[in-house]
Amino acid sequence: MSQPQLTIDSFLSRSTRRQVQSLVDENLNHFVMATSDSVLRGLLRDALFPGRRLRPLTFMLLLEKNTVSNDLIAGELATVIELCHRGSIILDDLIDEDVIRRGHQTFHQQHGNKATNLLIPLLLGESILRLHKVDKSHKLDLAAEFGHAIRRMSTGELADVGYVSPRGSYVELYESVVLQKTSALFRFVFIAAARLQRFDSDSVTRYATLGNEIGKTYQMYNDVYDESGESSVRRKAPSSYVVNLSLPIAVALDSASTSERSLVLGAIGKTCDSKTGGQIAQLLRELKVQVTALQRAEKQFELTLRLLAEFSPGSTREQLRAFCEWIRQRACWDQNEFIAAGYQ
Repeated sequence: MSQPQLTIDSFLSRSTRRQVQSLVDENLNHFVMATSDSVLRGLLRDALFPGRRLRPLTFMLLLEKNTVSNDLIAGELATVIELCHRGSIILDDLIDEDVIRRGHQTFHQQHGNKATNLLIPLLLGESILRLHKVDKSHKLDLAAEFGHAIRRMSTGELADVGYVSPRGSYVELYESVVLQKTSALFRFVFIAAARLQRFDSDSVTRYATLGNEIGKTYQMYNDVYDESGESSVRRKAPSSYVVNLSLPIAVALDSASTSERSLVLGAIGKTCDSKTGGQIAQLLRELKVQVTALQRAEKQFELTLRLLAEFSPGSTREQLRAFCEWIRQRACWDQNEFIAAGYQ
């Protein structure tokens, strides 16, 4: 069986990344155009475009020799990954009551909650159908892993808005449960790439671990770049937002007084007005949680770097760090960088 080995240069090649993005966009566009109803076709286009395609991009670049594959199965799996991701971020925006995502109105702001609640299972159902066809024809045994990923994502989202109580510290809850809302799909991306290349079971497990840690790195930096725990790219409405159990919030809960903790816990999962939001922001500054949160994110970054080195023995530390930086930067792009890079 093949053994996993990554060549980092392909991840850092913009031309390669653009080729992959075009392939995923083409597959998604075929799905949209195959829909006969014009109204539904419009909803699907708003749901799926534009997009940076980070997860399918990572999947395609994990394949042997890290070249853009013309294999239809690889392209189909990349589409499955993106359909699932788009459904998850539309749901996340709805729960968080976000109005803008990377310079564009969020889907529920454009089309309302009813259409949003109905479109999410449509995207998920389409991804399951496509995965079933691949599993049946190539015997990759990915259906169970996909189900586990969706369950972990959902559990992480529930914990994020206060529906899962901590057994220990809030940081432990954040790291063990909340981070799964992001790391679960990255983990599946790496498992799918390993299974498609027929790696042995030990290699698949190692790939899964690496994907999980990369996903955690992404989300931790995403949290750190904004005190509310959401990337500044989202441009939350200044008057209100939903407080989540982000890394800074988790750090604050573990170090706050009883009354301060009550203030924060009372806001988690709820729409926060400007007064309460101001109080929480002031508390985070006073507790200096950003320093602690950033230290934890940097520690996670170094862990990912060490794991990555095991998969790419020929790469220099500078190349490995450049790859991790590439992942980290995806978590904190602002609108202008998003547009300048051509992801629009």
